[in-house]
Order: sequence, then structure tokens, then C-alpha cells
Amino acid sequence: MPAMADTAINELLNDLLVAIYRSLVQYADEVSPWASDKAAQLQQEVTALALRQRADVGRLTELLAARDEAVDFSFFPHEFTSLHFVSLDYLAGRLVECQRQLVQRLESSADQLAADPQAQALVQKIAASQREGLVQLLAAVPGK
Repeated sequence: MPAMADTAINELLNDLLVAIYRSLVQYADEVSPWASDKAAQLQQEVTALALRQRADVGRLTELLAARDEAVDFSFFPHEFTSLHFVSLDYLAGRLVECQRQLVQRLESSADQLAADPQAQALVQKIAASQREGLVQLLAAVPGK
């Protein structure tokens, strides 16, 4: 594989790493929004999904490190700061939508990685992991 293709693939992998590591789920887990009693299950699923995401980030980090690539973990999007003092009930719909978009991005990115079977297999595995997390998150949303 040409060096330029290697670079583009590794940049895509790092972009996916950032998308997961700086997701709204990660932000919600870090800021611990207030949760009503009816959102207790949702809070547990957000924590579980955040752990799942950190494990998937670890897998991407390992692959990039094995390729001698510097890993950029970036920062949370600035717009998340306006969500710092909201309830988990308020965030529920947005968490689901952001997770759905993340899964779609992972799935479409896996298709772009056909030239790198190792990266493609990893991203497919991570997409499946995040899809399962989405299913569990949806099941925990109050009123669904």
C-alpha cells in the first residue's frame, strides 16, 4: 500500500477515535448530569456505553501505536459546554441521536477501508460494538 494511502487510512482511524472518545456519551459520563429516579437505568447504560467506547478507543489506539502513528485525542466539541448543567432526561434524545450518527459513521468508514483489511476488520468490530451499545441505550430511555 502506498504511503499516502497509509496516511489517509491512519488519519481516518484517528478521526474515528476522536469521534468515539469525544462523543456526547463520553461527555455525559464525565459531567454526570442529574438523573431522575425514572432515568436511573439510562444512567447505568450511559456509563456502560462510555466504558464500551473507551475500550473501543483503546483498540484503535493500539492499532495506531503499532503503526507508529501519533494519536490525537482532541477535545470535546465546544457546544457540549452548554449541556453541562442539564438533566439526563433532557439529554436522552440527543444521546441516542449522537450514538446513531456515530454508528452510521463507523459503518460507512469501514466500507472505505477495503484496502486495509486489518483496519477494516477492527472498525467493523467497533461498529458492531457501538451498535449494540445503541440498542441498550434505546432500551433504557424512559418512556420508550
